[in-house]
Amino acid sequence: MALFHAHCHLEADPVEFETDQSQVFYDDGNEYLVVYREGTFTITSLADRSIAPQAVDFIRRAPVLGVRFSLDKRHVCIQRSHTDIDVVSLQDGAEISYSCKGKGQGNMLHGVIWTNDTQWDLVAVTMQGLELLKLAPNGASALKLVKHDRRAIHWYTYLHASRLLALCSGKDFATIQCFQLMPDKLLKLPDFDPEMPPPPSGRRARLDKASVVLCKLYDKLCCIHINAARQEMVIYQLGRAAIGRLCTINLFSASDRYSLSITDNLIAVHNTDARITMIFDAWLLQWSSHPIAAPLPLGGPPQRQAHQEGGWEEEDGDHLVDCVSAESLIQDWTFEQPAFLLDRKTGKMWRVAVSLPHLCVSTGDRLALVRCLLQRANASRLTLKTVAAAVTEREALPTVAAILRAVIESGMGSRFASPSPGKWWFYQPGMGDEASASDGPTLAARLPPGAPGIYIGQGEMLEYVFQPLLGAPGVDQEYLLAVVVEYLRALSGKTLMAEPFVVDFVLNLILSPPPKFHILHQLLQYHVLQDSLPVASRLLAIGAAYPSAEQLALDMLHRLGADQEMAEVLLERGKVLQALRYIKERPSSVKVAPRTLLDAARGTNNVQVFCAAFRYVEASIANPRVGPEATRGRSCLPRGCEEHEAYWNLLCVNDGVLPPGTPKWKPRAT
Repeated sequence: MALFHAHCHLEADPVEFETDQSQVFYDDGNEYLVVYREGTFTITSLADRSIAPQAVDFIRRAPVLGVRFSLDKRHVCIQRSHTDIDVVSLQDGAEISYSCKGKGQGNMLHGVIWTNDTQWDLVAVTMQGLELLKLAPNGASALKLVKHDRRAIHWYTYLHASRLLALCSGKDFATIQCFQLMPDKLLKLPDFDPEMPPPPSGRRARLDKASVVLCKLYDKLCCIHINAARQEMVIYQLGRAAIGRLCTINLFSASDRYSLSITDNLIAVHNTDARITMIFDAWLLQWSSHPIAAPLPLGGPPQRQAHQEGGWEEEDGDHLVDCVSAESLIQDWTFEQPAFLLDRKTGKMWRVAVSLPHLCVSTGDRLALVRCLLQRANASRLTLKTVAAAVTEREALPTVAAILRAVIESGMGSRFASPSPGKWWFYQPGMGDEASASDGPTLAARLPPGAPGIYIGQGEMLEYVFQPLLGAPGVDQEYLLAVVVEYLRALSGKTLMAEPFVVDFVLNLILSPPPKFHILHQLLQYHVLQDSLPVASRLLAIGAAYPSAEQLALDMLHRLGADQEMAEVLLERGKVLQALRYIKERPSSVKVAPRTLLDAARGTNNVQVFCAAFRYVEASIANPRVGPEATRGRSCLPRGCEEHEAYWNLLCVNDGVLPPGTPKWKPRAT
């Protein structure tokens, strides 16, 4: 069988069951696979495969149309007919029978939902409305009707994770009415009519249950409608007081029936006619409505033995491996939410997964790929490898710049708080009344705290992207420098300061032979390299090779307000008069020892400069000289300045003229 890189595939080790004379049910509230065969219910947990399958064989034999287990695992509800259900206690086998209201007037059951809330335990969805039922306390064998919400219901779909119930109503089967099953009430959301193409007959087309999928994408409660006739998918955002259309996606392929799998906030659209799968990310739809990668067939379980050296590695250390097509393994393509494939003919229940490493090798848009990876947990290494590959293969510089901005923005955006509750608020089980969605039907809203996503810091970018490419064969170093400069610009655009080790790497790259002083000057002039003491030190160190660097360093120290360092640099460079003026203007922030100042002045071998420094030292000491004797040969300088005082006295005796043959002064070792 041919192997290929399948970005969407079936996971290994499916749940297997007997197909002969078996009825198979999927309990989405508990993620149970329930198989009824010869009077015995076999329950397998899909969420935790370590739990051994359990068998329940004490329930009386009767027709079974549906099975749902309570959330507290104490009861099981079995639909016996289109009007009757049995609620059986799993502790003592007690059985309660219930018939829907108005069954004599043609009312029938669509299904049941367990909530186990304070006001009701069970919701029966019928053709004439919702019947909210409460189990009688103290073990009494009765179901009490708490509330009856009357309305015409053609079919329903349910998202247990958000307690979201969507009902199809209206005489034309064209209206979606959503409720959230809160612990104390039914939260009614606004109804809406998904757009449908007008059929040739003139009558409006009916909504099909298989075309509507409820899901939660990032921080948004959504309803996805697939319009097969138009080959498009529409995502609606649901809120307490509003319904908004997020986007419309072209599916680019014709099919009579599409199926969806929602995994890790990614939407896998399965064309069951062409047997291909497309991956969409709602986060990317603010930029493009195209799929992340090229459409590919759904893959079977990865073939681990097909690994070849040099392949990519996943976060857990597994290698990128190939898959066979799932078409050879599946006979009944029935997809269950959120990401399961139930094959009743072969007796297997598969979990559908998206392989991020395979997604990386099957896409040509690296910018979209990086934006997608940044919203996936545990995708740091893949993101860094994708960025490094873009640089190695000389991706267009504007594209690389956009990738780097996305990396930086991801680290900032995932740490912003969500807006206050508004019209897009919705109930989230386990989070109380404070849970809210982002304010507005826009995909550009920030992610809430705790949302999936990764943060890639400057240290990781340097260690895994820039540093390995320095001097690497086949990598243009000038192009690498341009990429690093774009990274600095992206940091500066977000008012973030580059870390010292990043700046040091940039300076090493610029100063590597042949040095590119013109680039350095531009980076400093336009403040792409932000002011810092380490940068100023590096500029001073290259002053001999690039004279302008010294003045750039002095300007930087002045902007930083580093008065002490500024004075010390001026003295070290022999600019004593400038240092004296600088010190006089900032007497409170600059402290220079008299000996240091006189050493620098003496080192200039300029009598006038020394005299100016000596007079300043005399005027600044605690007890300046006073009286007539101050004019000739006497001083009260601090200790350590005796040599300079003797030199001053020599100048005074000779009226400021050094005797012939006086050697040049050399500073003493400290």
